[in-house]
Amino acid sequence: MLGQQGNHNMMVAQARVMKMCHEMTEAKIGPAPNIALSYAASTKTRRCNCCSKL
Repeated sequence: MLGQQGNHNMMVAQARVMKMCHEMTEAKIGPAPNIALSYAASTKTRRCNCCSKL
């Protein structure tokens, strides 16, 4: 886990890159969705429900 500081740094970096890209004449930028899969550690309902909220 990155923690709050790591997440903050990634958001700042993303904002800087988007700003730089928008300043370029012919540049295009699009979304990069997180498609990582996550699985529950067990089949207990509570854990499966928590995993589905990620």
